[in-house]
Amino acid sequence: MAQVMDLYEALRNARSDEERARIIARAFEALEDRYPNLADMAANQALRETELRLLAKIEETRKEMREIEANLRRDIKQMETALRKEMKEIEAGLRKEIKEIEANLRKEIEALRVRDDEIEAGLRKEMKEIEANLRKEMKEIEANLRRDIEALRRETESVRLEIAELRAEFARRMQQQTVFIITAIGLFAAIMGWLARLGAGG
Repeated sequence: MAQVMDLYEALRNARSDEERARIIARAFEALEDRYPNLADMAANQALRETELRLLAKIEETRKEMREIEANLRRDIKQMETALRKEMKEIEAGLRKEIKEIEANLRKEIEALRVRDDEIEAGLRKEMKEIEANLRKEMKEIEANLRRDIEALRRETESVRLEIAELRAEFARRMQQQTVFIITAIGLFAAIMGWLARLGAGG
């Protein structure tokens, strides 16, 4: 039982999956050295099959984690690209609209210069109002874009938290699988001890 506890502590303190795999492999080697006929017993084959299934499940979980993280990164990148493109299009459209309005106003002013000062003053006032409205609209659009960017940042942070939760869940599953392996090894060792005592008694 002390050996099982030592194995559990070694697995719990392992720094990586590769190190855990080496510890498990050494544990199986120790069992084989202690029980030379272990390879001829059906229980040994069952344990090996269980180990292979667990390793396959671990690799499958890792693959799923990598795919989820890659998809999330790709989605975030696409959203950022789309938002930048939309911002550029809006900015280009506003600049074009402002230039067109300025050009039209200049034409109108040039045509109305033949009139009296009152009409010219009225046109100047109208031009200022239009310019003020345009600036107001540009500020509103800028504020909306900033809100969209902030929302995207919050969504990105949410995605990062989700990835962290997935990693924590993966670590929890790894710990459960490790406890299962340790329990199976302990049970197997107890059965082998019982069989050894049974054989000695016979």
